[in-house]
Amino acid sequence: MAKNVVEDIIKTPKREPSVFFSELAKATNKTLSTQEVKPKSPRSTSRSTSARQSPPPRIPKDPISPVFTERKYHKHARIWVFAAVSVFILFFALSFLFSGASVSVSPKTVSVDIATDFASEKDAILPSLPFQLMAISASEKVSNPSTGSKVASSKATGTVVLFNEYSTTPQNLLINTRLEAPNGKIYYTDKAVSIPGYKKTGTTITPGSVDVKVTAAEAGEEYNSPLTDFTIIGFKTNADKYAKMYGRSRTEISGGATGNMYTVSAEEASASYAKARETLNQTLMTQARTELPEGFVLFDNALFISIDEASPITESKETEITQVATGTAQAFIFKRSDLHEVIARKFIQDYDGDLVHIPELDSLVFELRNKDTIVPATVEDITINLTGSANIIWDVNTEEIISSLVGKRKKDFQSIMSINPNIQSAEVVIKPFWERKFPTKPESIEVLVKESLFILL
Repeated sequence: MAKNVVEDIIKTPKREPSVFFSELAKATNKTLSTQEVKPKSPRSTSRSTSARQSPPPRIPKDPISPVFTERKYHKHARIWVFAAVSVFILFFALSFLFSGASVSVSPKTVSVDIATDFASEKDAILPSLPFQLMAISASEKVSNPSTGSKVASSKATGTVVLFNEYSTTPQNLLINTRLEAPNGKIYYTDKAVSIPGYKKTGTTITPGSVDVKVTAAEAGEEYNSPLTDFTIIGFKTNADKYAKMYGRSRTEISGGATGNMYTVSAEEASASYAKARETLNQTLMTQARTELPEGFVLFDNALFISIDEASPITESKETEITQVATGTAQAFIFKRSDLHEVIARKFIQDYDGDLVHIPELDSLVFELRNKDTIVPATVEDITINLTGSANIIWDVNTEEIISSLVGKRKKDFQSIMSINPNIQSAEVVIKPFWERKFPTKPESIEVLVKESLFILL
């Protein structure tokens, strides 16, 4: 076998690995594993081999390449530009969506102290102060359980309104004037009365009227009657007078009975009737305000309440003895707009009849002069006194303001508002903010009236 020349020339000394590791362990005082040390390769001394097997350069885990960074920057920039454009478009869209003009107006206002009398006439025409008469009626029923019984008889009673459409002069009637119901039953008036003459306005006739209590001619249930009409027997010889002077029930006619009667003491009956009258008084006051026509004002001192006087009922055919209190409420009422104008004419120089209103009208103190001598149904003129502080505020026509501003330039706003004498001051906000003209559509303009109460006098 041929010999290896290199091996013959260079003899590599051999050493047992176990001896080498033992000496190394002793020198370092450590125990090394045979797997931690590997013998050199026979060609490790070769320069070319060593160069080829050198470890590759270390590469950072997150390399930052200039090209990568530039791409990432441009990507983020595009996102931000898109977002900015979107916001800009949305802003303009919302601006136009909520575009419009909001006008705030303070009307002309005058503060006055009122302490004066006003003459008022029924159904008058401005500039005189007119009043109207409102009348309502009501009843209150109360019952008491009977406490005894007896054999007796009672006559039915009730209240009747007598009317005069026959003449303008009053018609006097004596006590015990006979009234006849449609069923032929006769009733007598309990006192002498005078029926006022009728009033005529143009072709309209308003009959005079008066209330009177009546009592049935005889005892018995057959004389009890619901609301009905009556004729005056004494006028039968005069057909025209008989037709135009008549009666009409204000209350039911009740209490008529014969035979066995249930009773209650006079004290109990009186107490119950007094309670019914008190309740009825409150009912009439409430009802008068509830039935007040819209646009009118009713002052407490202009209200008249009348409750019919009647003897307490102490006996009845029924075990429950019922009593009914009846009454009327009459009131002088005024149109708010009429009072506003009359007060303005009284306290404002050169008042030209413009529409005004007084928020404090209901809080003014109202007094009806000579109230104790007034018969509401017949009076034609009255004198009232008003006292208190009030603000007279001019009405503002918002539709007229809107019409004057449609399509106009914003810079002309104050000059347009100054033309309106009912406006003290005005402000405007137009959206979007860069808009320099009012909208061309009236519905896009809103007018708010602020009643700031300041004194001009």
